[in-house]
Amino acid sequence: MRQYIFIFFLILCFLSWGQDRGFRRVSPSVAGDLSALYHENHALIIGNSRYTEGWPMLSGVQEDVKEVAKALKNQGFNVLLAHDLNKFQMDSAMTSFISSYGTNQEAGLLFYFAGHGHTIQTNYGDKLGYIVPVGAPSPNLNPMEFQSKATEMAQIEIYAKRIESKHAIFIFDACFSGSIFSGTRAIPEVISYKTAQPVRQFISSGTENEKVSDESVFRKQFVEAMTTSNADFNEDGYLTGTELGRFLQSTVINYTKDSQHPQYGKINNPALNKGDFVFMLNAEKRSSTAIATASTYDYSDVDLGSIELTTELGGDLYLDGKLLSSVSPNTIVPINNLASGLHTLELKGPEKWRQEVGVNANSTSEVQITSNFSSNEDLPFIQMVFVQGGTFDMGGKSGDQDELPIHAVTLNDFEISAYEITVSQFREFIQETGYKTEAEIEGWSWIFDGEWKKKVGYDWELNTNGDIAGDNEPVTFVSWGDSQRFTEWLSTKFNARFRLPTEAEWEYAARGGVHSGRWDYAGGEIAPLLGWFKTNAEGGAHQVGEQRANELNLYDMSGNVWEWCLDWYGESYYARSSSSNPKGVLSSEFRVLRGGSWNNSEESGRVTNRHKNRPNERDSFTGFRVVRETY
Repeated sequence: MRQYIFIFFLILCFLSWGQDRGFRRVSPSVAGDLSALYHENHALIIGNSRYTEGWPMLSGVQEDVKEVAKALKNQGFNVLLAHDLNKFQMDSAMTSFISSYGTNQEAGLLFYFAGHGHTIQTNYGDKLGYIVPVGAPSPNLNPMEFQSKATEMAQIEIYAKRIESKHAIFIFDACFSGSIFSGTRAIPEVISYKTAQPVRQFISSGTENEKVSDESVFRKQFVEAMTTSNADFNEDGYLTGTELGRFLQSTVINYTKDSQHPQYGKINNPALNKGDFVFMLNAEKRSSTAIATASTYDYSDVDLGSIELTTELGGDLYLDGKLLSSVSPNTIVPINNLASGLHTLELKGPEKWRQEVGVNANSTSEVQITSNFSSNEDLPFIQMVFVQGGTFDMGGKSGDQDELPIHAVTLNDFEISAYEITVSQFREFIQETGYKTEAEIEGWSWIFDGEWKKKVGYDWELNTNGDIAGDNEPVTFVSWGDSQRFTEWLSTKFNARFRLPTEAEWEYAARGGVHSGRWDYAGGEIAPLLGWFKTNAEGGAHQVGEQRANELNLYDMSGNVWEWCLDWYGESYYARSSSSNPKGVLSSEFRVLRGGSWNNSEESGRVTNRHKNRPNERDSFTGFRVVRETY
C-alpha cells in the first residue's frame, strides 16, 4: 500500500507545435467554433519513488508516470518527465517550467506529481496539505525537519498564481487536505466560453489519511480518460477538467470499493475559477478490459530498429495500441522498421489463459528501439539512440570550480549517436560534398614520421601513429567548424535537424538519462572497463564500441576521444545557467569538450568533467558525436 500524490500535472503548452497539433486557441467571439483550443500544450510530470527517512518506497510510481507521459504525448503535449526530486530540485523544476512556458496566455499547462502526500492538523484547527519530495523525513520521526523539506500546498497555490497562461491544471494522486480548492459538480456546456476564461483546477486522488495502493487505480482511470471517450459525459468530443474530476471520482470510488475518494475543484480565487481546462479527445470510445501478457519477452537486434519477440502464450499481439498479428504459443515474431523511441507491446489472450495467468499480470512490455540513418539499405550509417527528456543535477563535487554549483537542469527529448562519428562516416561526407577541412584549406595536415611534420593531405584519415585510420575508428583532427559542416550535411541528407549536443545534453546522456545509475563515469565506476585512457589505450584511439556501454547503450562517452559540444565555454557559467535546455555563454574564446580521451588520465572521463579548446584547433584525441532534435 502506498500513500502518495499524483500531484503536479501542470498543463503548460510547450514550444509552438504548429496549428495542426494538440490543443488550439478558441475565439470567444465565435460561438460553437471548436476547431481550435490552445496554441501550445505542455506537461511537467514528477514521479518520486525512492523514499527513505521513514517513508516506504513506491515502486509503482515509475510505471505510473511513464503511462501518464505516454497518454499525454498522444494528446499532443510536450512532456517533461522528472524522477526522484528533492525539495530544491522540485522548486527549480516548477520555477523553470513556469518561466519557460507559463508566460504564453494561449498555452495550456499541466503539472502531475506521483509520490507521498501528508496532512498536518494545526493547533488552531486548520489542516495543512503537503506533497513529499525525496529526502524529507517522516513527520513521525522529525516533524520540524519534515515541514522544512516538504512542499506545502500553499506553495502550489503561489505557483498557480504566477502562471500567466489562462489555463493550468494540477493533478494529485494524493491523500492530503484539499483546502486549497473548492469543490464543484457543474459540467460546462460551452467549450468556447470556458476556454476563454482563466482557471486553475486541481484534482487529488483521495482525502487525508486514505491509503492508496502502490498499483494506482487513480492513474489507470486517468489514462482511461485520456485515451477513450468514457469521461466525455455530454459526448461533445471534448473532455473538460470538471468532467475529468467527476469521472475520476466516480470510477475510483467504485473500483476501490469506497476506500478512496478523489476530490476536484477550482482555486479559491474569483479571477481564476471561471473557465475550464479542455482536452481534445482523439480516441474512439472503447471499453477498458483486463489484459494479461506472456511472462517473458526476448528482445534482440534492438540496435537495428527491429526486434524478435518470443511469446510463451498465444494471442493477439498489439504494437503501440494497434493489432500487429495473432500469434501461436512459443512463436518468434519479427517486428521490423520501428522508429526510434519507446514502444509498447501488448499480448491479449483468450479468456481461458487470461484467467490462468491472472488479470493482474503485467499487461505491457516496453522496449527501447534505436533508429538508423542509412546511406544505403545494407549498411546502417549512423545509429541514433532516443534519450527521454527529464530533470537532473548538472555538475559535480570533484574540486573543479567550473563544475559548480550543482544545479537542476530540465531537457527535452532528443536522439544522440550511439558511437563517436567514425572515419568512414566522415569520408562519405567528404566524398559527397567535396568539403575541404579547415586544416586542408590552411595547406597542411599532420603526419607522423619520427616527429610531427606538416604535409598536405587529409589529416582526418590518419590515426595516432600516422597510419591510415580504420573505418570504425573515431574521426580525429577535426575542428569544431569541421563538425558543424558535417552536421549541416547530415541534416540536408536525411531531412532532419542534426547538430552537436549541448553540454547539458551530453552530460545527461552520459549519465544515462532517466535510467541513470548515478555513476562517476558513463555506465559505472571502473573506468578501464568503460573507455580508453592513458592507462589502457596503449598510445592511441580504439575502434568505437569496444568497451562497455552505459544505461542508454551509448559507447565511449567516457574515454577514447574528447567530443566537441555546441556550447561556448564559460568557467563560471553554471552560476547563471538557464535551468531549461541551457546552451552555454553567448561568446568565448573556447568551445566545450567532454568525455576525456586515450591521451588523458581516467579522471578526464568523469561525466561531469568539463574541458575546452579553441574552435579552430585539432588533434589526434578530439572527435565528436551528433544529436538529432525530436522536438
